[in-house]
Amino acid sequence: MHPQTFEENTRVAREGGEVTGAAKRAVEKRTGKSLLQKTVDFAQLFTV
Repeated sequence: MHPQTFEENTRVAREGGEVTGAAKRAVEKRTGKSLLQKTVDFAQLFTV
């Protein structure tokens, strides 16, 4: 989707924030670690 108006941009941004928030919570739940730190070593969070 390519938003054309301010209202469309606002809606798309809000939806993106909701998706990002859900992904953050899922990673924190799976790892047991908070992503909100001064520095985050993503390599440690996503080791296979």
